[in-house]
Amino acid sequence: MAILSSVPVGERIGIAFFASLIGVGLASDIANAARICLNLTRVTVNAIRRRPLLHGTIPVQLDSLIDTLKLIVILAVPLAGVVVLIAGGGAFGGAGASVRWGGH
Repeated sequence: MAILSSVPVGERIGIAFFASLIGVGLASDIANAARICLNLTRVTVNAIRRRPLLHGTIPVQLDSLIDTLKLIVILAVPLAGVVVLIAGGGAFGGAGASVRWGGH
């Protein structure tokens, strides 16, 4: 790929590292989504058969989903070119602190 050949090796390693983190997280999230669908099916069948609703369900871990979303947001903000501006230019006081009121 011509695009990757122009990127320095250090940056390629960084891109590969974060892409692998996202890939592992997404694989875990797909497995959790399958568990959720299976659990919904089992709860429905249990309701029809008048068994306890959670009978035979598999625990779902949402921590990996939350971590993957955090990582995607962390990576997407700089890639989208979003600039975060802090009001007041870093000066103490806040909005309107430099405005003169009345006769002062």
